[in-house]
Amino acid sequence: MQGFVGTPGNRNGCGDVQRELDLVSLALDAAGDGIIIHLTDGTVVRFNEAAAAQLEMTVAQFEQLGPWAWAQSMPAEAQQEWLDALREQGELVFVAPHILASGRCVLHDVRTRWVVAPGGPYIVAVCRDITEQVQAREALENLAFHDPLTGLANRALFDDRLELAMASARRHDDLFCIAFLDIDDFKNINDTYGHVIGDQVLIALARRLEVSVRAEDTVARLGGDEFAVIFPRVASVEDLELLAEELMAAVLDPVVVATLRFDMTSSVGLAVFQPDDDARALLMRADIEMYQAKRTSPTSRRAILRQRG
Repeated sequence: MQGFVGTPGNRNGCGDVQRELDLVSLALDAAGDGIIIHLTDGTVVRFNEAAAAQLEMTVAQFEQLGPWAWAQSMPAEAQQEWLDALREQGELVFVAPHILASGRCVLHDVRTRWVVAPGGPYIVAVCRDITEQVQAREALENLAFHDPLTGLANRALFDDRLELAMASARRHDDLFCIAFLDIDDFKNINDTYGHVIGDQVLIALARRLEVSVRAEDTVARLGGDEFAVIFPRVASVEDLELLAEELMAAVLDPVVVATLRFDMTSSVGLAVFQPDDDARALLMRADIEMYQAKRTSPTSRRAILRQRG
């Protein structure tokens, strides 16, 4: 009988009781979910093979575990509080992380029930490995909010963080701004060398932009060769100008793809948030500033930034 550590109730050896025990064991081992029945002191009295397998253990290894050793996510100081809540509510559902012997971290959806029976009370825990489901959901969320080429925030995530930044600025009277950045003459790269080369250039530039900003800033790719940055909580307008120059400087170093070298510049437009701004007005001002910046020749922008460097 797999997973037999003890028996809730009376074990008097009679045929009816033994048959019931055999049926219980068959049901436990046939279940796809891990099932653990334990006492309030954490001592396991019955479990199935799936419970041991979910922790990458054999039945024999699981049998050797001491009280609560199978419940890594349950700190000793929290056990009584959890037991009191389970006794009061009768049933609790939660997600528990476990670090396996291999070092792999898994997540279990755990449904626990308080059962009053002779020799008890007992806690019946039904555990399901949801690691792959959680990873799949996180992957979908990442696709929904990040640009698939560069991994930067996409327009949806940018808009969401912009709304949060505006709300925070109104509440705390913060100074913040957004920047629009456009790669000058990028279309020529795609037209001359193809989109595969152009994509590699965009990926390289995205990494540079990420490291040129602060941890609290958000860099987004809005499409094509257009990028945007949210700069929350900036000390002064002068600091904002320095941040914009850092963005342009990040683009200046040549980008090398295969044997090709590209010397590039960018145009940046800044818009400082005003309390009566909405997102559309702020974005429009940054866009206008960016196109005005394009009127300055790339050679002049390069010279100004090189002098600063």
